[in-house]
Amino acid sequence: MHKASEIVAELQISYATEIEIIQNYLVNAADLEGARAEPIRELFDEQVQIALGHARRLAKRIKALAGRVPGSSELPGLRKDLPLLNMSESFDSVTVTIS
Repeated sequence: MHKASEIVAELQISYATEIEIIQNYLVNAADLEGARAEPIRELFDEQVQIALGHARRLAKRIKALAGRVPGSSELPGLRKDLPLLNMSESFDSVTVTIS
């Protein structure tokens, strides 16, 4: 495989990961309940914007190398190690740190 196509393949994986992170943050924000839910929802919303910026930069790099940005049908399957919280409990007294 040519070096540029190897780089494009890695960038496509990173792009797909960012898209999945965005999806997980959106789900987490939608499922929040409790008195402290709004500040945590705002934190997730901020993280969505950061991940979206990452995805856009990756897409530009892919295009610069004459690659194709993957569409939804081309994205790899779900990863188990991405941030997704168990939202079965209320967030009345919980501190969430996203790194």
